[in-house]
Amino acid sequence: MHYPDRREAPFEMVYNLFSIDSNERVRLKVRTSGSVDSVTGVWPSANWLEREVFDLFGVTFTNHPDLRRLLLPPDWEGYPLRKDYPLEFIENAWTERHLPVMTEVETEQLQQRRAYGLEILSVPQERMMREIFIGGKEVMPKDK
Repeated sequence: MHYPDRREAPFEMVYNLFSIDSNERVRLKVRTSGSVDSVTGVWPSANWLEREVFDLFGVTFTNHPDLRRLLLPPDWEGYPLRKDYPLEFIENAWTERHLPVMTEVETEQLQQRRAYGLEILSVPQERMMREIFIGGKEVMPKDK
């Protein structure tokens, strides 16, 4: 969790642990300014969860075996689940490098689609999936 008003420790890690053998639950809360020891040595399945927290909040885990971005591209700047991250679309360095430049006509078409709530038709892959579903075709054919 991110509490930007808490200057000394703006992040709070919450570990929900459950013992199947003894049917007991433990909730561990850790306040931090941005770095926590990794628990992958005790619970190897925490690997992906810690990578997700690193990717979306920017909290680093010391002694983590493979701490790198999981959901966003490696060259993405910022952490989208922080409370100070802007909600509206912003033109950042990643979008300038990786997204194609739109012409005036394409920009106007995009604005019109957004105004009428037709964003689902804005990407060719989404249009293709829509055609598959309307046509009644099987998306993933069954093994024979």
